[in-house]
Amino acid sequence: SEEVARALALVRASDGLDYAQEQADAYLARAKAALPASLDPRIRETCLMAADFIGRREF
Repeated sequence: SEEVARALALVRASDGLDYAQEQADAYLARAKAALPASLDPRIRETCLMAADFIGRREF
């Protein structure tokens, strides 16, 4: 819709996307660091891969 396009244009014109990516990166780093060392290595690797995928998504 026109409203969505206008909202996207406003966000893109500001530092909103960069700020949001920085915040997402910080949260993902904290989440990855919070994984227990006792976690099965395969599960841990899957969680790390999922976090990396989430951090690289394009919108």
